[in-house]
Amino acid sequence: EQHCATVLPYVAGKSMVHAVSLLNEPRFHFSGEQTRQRFIEHVKVIYPDRLNLTRAWRAHLGNFNDIQIWDDTHPWYAGRPYQFDWQSFHQSLGTQYFQWAREVAKPHAGNLRLFVTLPDTAFLEGDARAGVDREALAALMDLQACEANSSSNDPIFAMSFPGPAASYALHRSMQPAKPVYNLSDQMETLGEYSTEQTYHFTHAATWESVMNGLNADILSPDSPVMNLPEALEGYATAAMDINRLAELVAAFQRAPTDVGI
Repeated sequence: EQHCATVLPYVAGKSMVHAVSLLNEPRFHFSGEQTRQRFIEHVKVIYPDRLNLTRAWRAHLGNFNDIQIWDDTHPWYAGRPYQFDWQSFHQSLGTQYFQWAREVAKPHAGNLRLFVTLPDTAFLEGDARAGVDREALAALMDLQACEANSSSNDPIFAMSFPGPAASYALHRSMQPAKPVYNLSDQMETLGEYSTEQTYHFTHAATWESVMNGLNADILSPDSPVMNLPEALEGYATAAMDINRLAELVAAFQRAPTDVGI
């Protein structure tokens, strides 16, 4: 709280700054007896009848107090029914933390937009265990930000597809009216490719990102693009073209999405 009260007014006074990331790649691991008791009360609301709970979790519980957290000694612990209830509850604790952080920062932030920078792990197994409800966070913050990386060293699909593209599309789908930022784009292009290939990779990867919902891209300071003139030229040319054709780009981003199930 003291840090926010000291730093945010200073940053808000800088005309070139328009947004602040409150957390970078957050991960939560709420534990302890207090958390366990809160989870038990949460479970009682969903399953007032203990027998229904044991059937749902496929567990053998003598009473509600037998419920444990972060304990893999029970066979039902790894089951999907238990994990769904536990991870949903655990994510709600993370959301409460984000709400608190925003309340602490907002009085000192002036006109700054507040956001949280998320890792590019939404589609990886086990991501939900990190305690972050991405959809709730998207609704809570002023914009959406992530760290995603396109790479030319992809043996199967070009530009690491569908990783970054799916990440941008996911963020866009949760809050279509809020901009999506990539705060640390490595844009890994290797020098073993020809000058022309390197140029086209960075140019195409930048366009691909925007077409999938990205609004702002920030190259990482240690990105290989910084050391390859042809890569930087492709990136800069794409950026200028995207800004020149901003109305058309925005129309593509706002177009209804065709969904097939």
